[in-house]
Amino acid sequence: MNLSAGRSSLVPTAGGKVVRAVQTRDITKATYVHAEKPEFDPALNLPSSTVKNWPGVRSQHWLVLQSKSSFTVLRLEESTRVTEILSAFEKSMGLTVVKTTPPK
Repeated sequence: MNLSAGRSSLVPTAGGKVVRAVQTRDITKATYVHAEKPEFDPALNLPSSTVKNWPGVRSQHWLVLQSKSSFTVLRLEESTRVTEILSAFEKSMGLTVVKTTPPK
């Protein structure tokens, strides 16, 4: 993930074309959770109700970016420094990441 003023871009680790770019002004909410599946705000754009299985069977680090018309789901690797990534995202994008606790 490349962060710059006003824009977040997803690019392959080895480089190459941008897979997805999101403008800051288009993001209504950013949510982080360490759980088996990502958390979404039901008032914003959601994945299809047919999506029930997320990769893996153990807890993952998820960052969900939502707007009224789209969403982006990022699975942060276990080895990454999640706190640093979330802090960098907040600083670069000027948004506060909502950190949630998964339901028990």
